[in-house]
Amino acid sequence: MIASFAVLAAAMALMAIGYALASRGGLTPARNTRLAALLTDVAFPLLCLSRISAMSGPVLRARVAIPLLMGGLLALGAVVGEVSSRLLGLRIDARRSVRFSVAMPNWIFLPLPIVIWRYGDGGAQVVLLGNVGAQVFLWTAGVLLLAGRTVKNPLRMLARNMGLWGTAGGIVLALAEYTYPPGELFRAGRWCADRFGESAIWLTPVTVGAHLRGSVFESFDRGAAAVVAGRLVLVPVLLACALRLLVRAGAPGLDGLTCEVVILISAMPVAFSASALALRFGADATLAARAVLLSTVLSVASVPLVEFAAHAIFFR
Repeated sequence: MIASFAVLAAAMALMAIGYALASRGGLTPARNTRLAALLTDVAFPLLCLSRISAMSGPVLRARVAIPLLMGGLLALGAVVGEVSSRLLGLRIDARRSVRFSVAMPNWIFLPLPIVIWRYGDGGAQVVLLGNVGAQVFLWTAGVLLLAGRTVKNPLRMLARNMGLWGTAGGIVLALAEYTYPPGELFRAGRWCADRFGESAIWLTPVTVGAHLRGSVFESFDRGAAAVVAGRLVLVPVLLACALRLLVRAGAPGLDGLTCEVVILISAMPVAFSASALALRFGADATLAARAVLLSTVLSVASVPLVEFAAHAIFFR
């Protein structure tokens, strides 16, 4: 439980830094928009390429059920978000943000250190393999969930999406078991690319905090409340029930550790990138930023409860 508190507290501290920078005029809306574009079009794709290509090809092939399971988790969240936003009668840009935010937990930045602390290498492997399925969903269905009907040619938009290319490149390199050329120049270049990609981990919550300037003290609207309820409560409960039924039916690849880690991921707050991506694709970025903040604050209490419940279900 200590890892959960520490990681979530660090995330809130970074959002506070972004809010302070925006309040003092150091991170203006225009600069924040450019930073969000840099993260979504360059840093995130590099992070996807680096993390996925470093994985073992045989392991990726042998445990293909985990990426598929992660894709199913995000699809479940999208359905929950779409149904709740329609029931609330939200406007279209807010509906796009709600369904995307409910679908997208923070599936790697927050859970990875928590899982390593509690479950070791076996749990970390589940998170990293799940990242493959999550990245594919994000840069295909996820982008379409955000952009909606504003996209005239979705296939052309996806073909130009650098995040999708970064994910695809990482999968190809992992399956081919490609090793980078030796030499100081190549090592230095890869080190720089890896560090730039990893900057997305700590810069994205800063952009979220900056986007909250001027609105953080307003009451949270129905859209943000729907996101929090769906992301922190409904999706983990529905997923736990579905996994329990699948385990009882003898579905392959669903051992107790895998199920427990995936449920933990499903209980994570809204992905930090939700605000930046909503800004990038014309959805309600303010609603997304509020949902990130509120879900992160409340997850300090909800995530440990989900951890305890998941362990009780699959390791009784």
